[in-house]
Amino acid sequence: MMFAGIVSGESGPDVREIIAPDALMAVLDPYASANRTGSWHNRLALLSQCVTHNTPDSLHAGAPQICADTGHILLGWIRLDNRRALGNQLGLEVNDTVPDARLVLAAYRAWGKDCAARLEGDFAFAIHDPASGRTYCARDTLGTRPFYYRNDESVFAFTSAPIVFRHLASLPLSPSERWIGRYLLGYSHDLERTAYEEVFRLPPAHYAVHTPDQGLRTQCYFEFQDTAPPVYRREQQRVDDYRAAFDQAVDVRLRSAFPLGAESSGGLDSASIVGRAAASLGEEKCSLSTFGFDGFAKDKEHQQAVAAFNAIPDHTCLPMPRMEDLEVLRTRSASFLAWPPEHPNAQYHAPIYEQCRHAGIRTLLSGFGGDEIVTCEAGELVNELQQAGKPAAFFAELGPSILSRLRSLRQFLRPASASDPLRDYLRGELDKTPLTGEFIEAQDLAGFQDKRLAGRDASSVNQAILQKAFRAYVPGRLESCSLMAAAFGIEYRWPLLDRRLIQVFLATPAIEKRRHGMGRYLHRVAAAPYLPALIQWHGKGMGPATAADDELQARVEQLVPSLLNRKLAGIIDSAKYNRLYGGESQGNNPASTVRRDALHFREQLHNRIQAASNWLDSMD
Repeated sequence: MMFAGIVSGESGPDVREIIAPDALMAVLDPYASANRTGSWHNRLALLSQCVTHNTPDSLHAGAPQICADTGHILLGWIRLDNRRALGNQLGLEVNDTVPDARLVLAAYRAWGKDCAARLEGDFAFAIHDPASGRTYCARDTLGTRPFYYRNDESVFAFTSAPIVFRHLASLPLSPSERWIGRYLLGYSHDLERTAYEEVFRLPPAHYAVHTPDQGLRTQCYFEFQDTAPPVYRREQQRVDDYRAAFDQAVDVRLRSAFPLGAESSGGLDSASIVGRAAASLGEEKCSLSTFGFDGFAKDKEHQQAVAAFNAIPDHTCLPMPRMEDLEVLRTRSASFLAWPPEHPNAQYHAPIYEQCRHAGIRTLLSGFGGDEIVTCEAGELVNELQQAGKPAAFFAELGPSILSRLRSLRQFLRPASASDPLRDYLRGELDKTPLTGEFIEAQDLAGFQDKRLAGRDASSVNQAILQKAFRAYVPGRLESCSLMAAAFGIEYRWPLLDRRLIQVFLATPAIEKRRHGMGRYLHRVAAAPYLPALIQWHGKGMGPATAADDELQARVEQLVPSLLNRKLAGIIDSAKYNRLYGGESQGNNPASTVRRDALHFREQLHNRIQAASNWLDSMD
């Protein structure tokens, strides 16, 4: 999985003086758990690869993979879904002894820098040509696999594991105040920038070319398009086409030489993935284990319904972990990170990763990404129908009954208010943080919060998706989860973020995506064969949280301020920081949602402040 490369020009340093090959490998494989490791190096390049066996072909992967004909050297984290099609186009016989890396090398030899656009699957890789010093890098369309780099005057360094940059001699790092401010707000994700001024991400759907004479150039190779025709009559064929794409998206992600795992929350997305996986595996579904958390009142019932419907013999429902109980697992899960985790799910899911590790599971299916695209609520459909002049269809989509439609119509026709509750909420988050007013203004954090509202005024379902779903949040979560799971030898796979599935969804008219006020309609109908009735038409809510409010209150009351790193002095107002502790929670009702949300905000803000301070301490 993990890889890293350091390339220098003729006038640059010997890269092995920046970090020794053995030292680099120790960073990439801290628990000596990789099945194969190896490095290629000379004065101008150090290229290191760890291979963790998963798919049948990965058992034959090189570390690194070297093309015998061209001498090109590939480092990467790759799982291809169109292996057979690529083999046909390249004139190669494809079987389980042909690793994905070899196919990518052949694709690069045939198509050069355009090869990335022809690959389906999850990947981040670099191909180095020792003869010319040229390095080609690429990352998949959704950004499921991480790719970080720094490009100094004489050194180009890249890796899937950002912790590598902390170990490079003579290449200092500068913490980014911009990142710190956004991290304390809980939204530090960025398509290109990171927690260090010198380190960058290669954005999803981009390739980069680095040469000694021209430096680094990046280029987008793919963009999703709204290809849905403006038709407003439902057709069964569209449902069938979507189901075929969904089936394929799940099936290609079942390829593994080891037992499979799947997250099963009891919600629509994960339940449909588990159902299709079980149907596809048939008698082999005994190799599929499912995992969930008992975080809300209906979670256990729904998870058990999914397991029973699909005859899954091994389902584990874990209690929701507390941060203080995760310390050992958090240390392992953060092995590849060089800054605090940017998404909390990656930390809270560590108990699942540990369960998978002990069970010999190396693949974990997840339903994340559905809400953002193919299982979105599609509330913009009413706007489309109104603008298209379809009054009957417009009225029908306002709700399942005459009364609900009239209420929705009154809401729809209500004049726009000068106030914006969501914008006010996001602005209010700034007031609740201990950030200084000067820092908020200097970093334009108010404007940053406003940008998070993009897509709310979209006039169509697809327009809303294209404006919202491909921002930094999705690849940010994918990166965090990929890296933390990899520390346990687990590879995440996200069927609902399959490029071909998304293209089919964006080509489907909006009328199929919502019906009578019921969102996620296309997926509900298409995935019906894989869903118990309890799940198929259930809404989003799973009932109240299982953890008692008084437990949360007690945890918050035990929080105390601590001595913060000196670099936070110009960022955090000490008076505001001390008021964070012991302040009154919002809401008079002890069980109120407002009060619970306020307690959660304070607890999470405290955790982020401490994590940022500890990170800065580690840099001193």
